[in-house]
Amino acid sequence: MSSEAAGSEVPLVSIVTPCRNAGASLKRCLESVANQEYAHLEHVVIDGASSDGTVELLEETPGIRWVSEPDSGQSEALAKGFGVARGRILAWLNADDELLPGAVRMVVKALSDHPEAGWVCGRAVITGAGRASAIEPVTRVRDRDLHFGNPIVQPSTFFRRTAYDEAGQIDPTLNLAMDLDLWLRYINRGIPRVFVPTVLARMTYGHDSKTARIDRAEFMKENFLAYLKNGWIGPAYLALGGIAAYRSISGSRVQRENLRREASSVTEWARQFYAAVDHRDVQAAASVEACFAEQHLNGRKSLIPLRYLTNPDVWRFKPARKRLAHGATKKLLNELVLAGRSRGTTGDP
Repeated sequence: MSSEAAGSEVPLVSIVTPCRNAGASLKRCLESVANQEYAHLEHVVIDGASSDGTVELLEETPGIRWVSEPDSGQSEALAKGFGVARGRILAWLNADDELLPGAVRMVVKALSDHPEAGWVCGRAVITGAGRASAIEPVTRVRDRDLHFGNPIVQPSTFFRRTAYDEAGQIDPTLNLAMDLDLWLRYINRGIPRVFVPTVLARMTYGHDSKTARIDRAEFMKENFLAYLKNGWIGPAYLALGGIAAYRSISGSRVQRENLRREASSVTEWARQFYAAVDHRDVQAAASVEACFAEQHLNGRKSLIPLRYLTNPDVWRFKPARKRLAHGATKKLLNELVLAGRSRGTTGDP
């Protein structure tokens, strides 16, 4: 692929936005795409039959392709949008998110400079729903980072049409972890990616956004299904442990007695999808995930609480040991990078 600056063929980039009753946020989203100053860009909006004035906004907005009709949710809308998109480079931007100026040009240049890469991951400013603004990811995302959740920020991720078609497209049965599922399929197929250490998007967790409204344990359920589907069994256990941990929260702490009960309940639930699930391994995963759940509740800079780690199964269960080691090293690495930025350096390990 040649870059725009080279004066040869310039790739068409397609941005797909799924929405339903998106309100005022959709207008900001549309404007952020229109202001990219990249001529070969199409914006496809798939609206799920909104009744709040969204259709009128779409009718008044020039330069977009859109349809408004009932659908089963975000994943069906995305599949539909990517099906009609004409671009060689694809991305999706939810209605409450925005692209920052110049983002599309940076992505096109990154893919031009790395013709072997099938996808690009950048950074985003994440804000809203009672949380302080943060730039994520702090450091470059490695494949092993996806064993412990989804650190790849979706609105700052673009991919070639060839990679999307090879990986099998959006799974319409997933409503929350369809992005994680797609990233895992890219990794399983060995599709290289390139990291752009620049903020490409603004991701907003508004009170009406799906991320803000839905309980974290529900996201963990779909993470489990995505991991299991893609053969990532250790991470699937950790997701089960996360379900038990977040269900066991009372106040700002995970209650030990609740954790044991929820681990048993989650094990029974998981057996409908994975008959060989081991209860002791779920308990081990729940104990270690309880540590990170409390850290998440009380601020990422807090120390990992250790009182759940007296469970001997934690130490015999390899994914749990890896989770602990990764959590400690990643936290240290992120703090070193942030400290380096505060001194005016820009290096990214």
